Amino acid sequence: MFKNLTLLTLLFLCSVAIYAQDSTYYAIYNSKGRPVGFANMIKELADKNIVLFGELHNDQSLHELQLNIAKKLNKKKSLVLGAEMLERHDQSLIDEYLQGIINSSQLFEEADLWPNFKSDYLPLLDFAKEKKAAFIGTNIPRALAKVAAFKNIEYLDSIRTDSINSLMCPFPFSLPEKVKPYKELIKSDFGASHGMDTRKIVTAQALKDATMAHSILEYYDSERIFLHFNGDFHSKDHGGIAHWLNFYNEKKLNISVISSVESTNLEFKNEWKKQGDFIIVVLETGPKSY
Repeated sequence: MFKNLTLLTLLFLCSVAIYAQDSTYYAIYNSKGRPVGFANMIKELADKNIVLFGELHNDQSLHELQLNIAKKLNKKKSLVLGAEMLERHDQSLIDEYLQGIINSSQLFEEADLWPNFKSDYLPLLDFAKEKKAAFIGTNIPRALAKVAAFKNIEYLDSIRTDSINSLMCPFPFSLPEKVKPYKELIKSDFGASHGMDTRKIVTAQALKDATMAHSILEYYDSERIFLHFNGDFHSKDHGGIAHWLNFYNEKKLNISVISSVESTNLEFKNEWKKQGDFIIVVLETGPKSY
């Protein structure tokens, strides 16, 4: 009897450990801070219209998790994938790569790609290619975002042409100052220490978010899940992209936000509650791509 109880206890403890932690380097929690297993997270995400995965750009374990989520969700429902790391003006190149018209060397030569694209995002693009799924470059070109950050949104408005309009969200555009995380950034006035105008920088970030949301909605349909990858800032607390999705869309969308935080251990902190529908806690000592 004692042996059986001991065995059951050990099995229970092991199941709890597996449920709470699917990797050596990260643990998954829900918005209430309760541990969630990978399979249960996938089950919930499969019922969503749009999934915003807020990542830490250099964390390799999160990039592996993104690919695993894409693979599992694709078995349940057709996907459209999209990413902050690809810009709208490169969509024709992305499509040509997906169709096999150009190879990866040509893509890297012609597109404006992040330095860690090959290691961290090319596997996602290749997955889309394998499954014949669309992959959308959702972000505004960096050059246009810089105009808003270093000059102002009014100047960007004054130089707009039809070709520029096709690369960003609709105008007129104004910063929603009370929306997270813009409100927090404005309050911090972080730009002052760099001799820059904080409000202009935050406006440029909001312009990116609005453009990404507008891009998602252009390719969204209710029969597929749009799985989007972006920096955590751009969707945490259901702000950023999530705010603009609801702003542009008349009908309420079923959106899920995955938020990522880095910590010295995998225990959950109350301050992270409601930061996302799922919060991924990753070890700061985990593998990094840069």
